[in-house]
Amino acid sequence: DPTCDGTGGSTTWTSSSRTVSQSCKDSHSGCTKTSYSKTFSSSAKTGTIEISDNVGNKNSCSVNVYVDKTAPSVSLSCSEVDYNDPAGYQSCSVSCSDSHSGTSSKGICKSSSSSSCTPSMGKSSVGYYANKDWGLCGKCVDSAGNSKSKCR
Repeated sequence: DPTCDGTGGSTTWTSSSRTVSQSCKDSHSGCTKTSYSKTFSSSAKTGTIEISDNVGNKNSCSVNVYVDKTAPSVSLSCSEVDYNDPAGYQSCSVSCSDSHSGTSSKGICKSSSSSSCTPSMGKSSVGYYANKDWGLCGKCVDSAGNSKSKCR
């Protein structure tokens, strides 16, 4: 039977499709090819490449893929309004989740002049005044570089 020679792929996340190669060894009949490649275009951490020898025996090789094409999810949440404060103070935060490569950074911002703003990355909470501020936005970026923003 053919054997997988080494491990193919990469352990660095990407948001692009990745082509992975796998070498084959067979000391009896020889492999039909010395190297097999496969392009992975869906989100996956690992995958398989099938190799074969010259008499029809096959083997599946596990390879590292590390492709994440899905943006993380973004959630904005605020504490209840402090009605003792005339401006209606709230503490607001951004949270992220990513089921593939994981979240690498997040940010949040508020605006008193429009419904959107550019989140300050590395900041996860902000004081927000319900009676003065207009916009609240959060942004999440995953380890493959996919990003998603949400404003309210």
